[in-house]
Amino acid sequence: MKKTILLALLVAACLCGIVQAQGSPAASVTYWDKIVWRGFELFGETDAFTPQVNLDIGPVSVDARGNLAGDSGYGSLERWDAQVAYTLGLDPVIVTAGYGYYLYPNSKLDFSELFATVGVPIGPVTPRYTAVYADAGGPVESAWLHVFGVDLDIGNGLRAFGEATYNDGFNPFGGSIVSDWSHVLTGASLDVPISQKLTVTPALYYQRTLEEAVNPEPDQV
Repeated sequence: MKKTILLALLVAACLCGIVQAQGSPAASVTYWDKIVWRGFELFGETDAFTPQVNLDIGPVSVDARGNLAGDSGYGSLERWDAQVAYTLGLDPVIVTAGYGYYLYPNSKLDFSELFATVGVPIGPVTPRYTAVYADAGGPVESAWLHVFGVDLDIGNGLRAFGEATYNDGFNPFGGSIVSDWSHVLTGASLDVPISQKLTVTPALYYQRTLEEAVNPEPDQV
């Protein structure tokens, strides 16, 4: 059933690209020193690559991506993601709600999430709050995560952000976790146009982990 949901989202992305002339797909490839989801390292200290396809059709966005571990090869450590979201502008508030499914083809760690983000742009600054309901089924407890953050658009392709996450008990790997503030994350990125259709974006992130069950390393760059 879970794989059927993932396949349906991927098919929807393809169909949208065919029937919607106004939809403009974009492709990207990201190299990560390590890849982290809501504070948790997906593949430990292993680096990773993320090929991604994104399609925006008006207020609807559809994303499909793969997370492939570098050092350990593509066959052993993988995660494939599909996400659909809808953004609604209610001046001065922007609301985005969506669903994501995360498939581990070589294990039984699959899970999904429902999320909603409320942001209030104030010039270049956007305070935001995101509620996430993560559901893995089976032995992994479903739980809420709450993310409080602020985004800063400095201009000329330069952006920065900071956020703090309260995890109410979700661990995608099945371990126990205390309901508490799990980590603080901050980062910055810069879009560097190479050509009309090609952009390179270096980015730097720093995470301060507050809950050892989320990540045993208190400081990560």
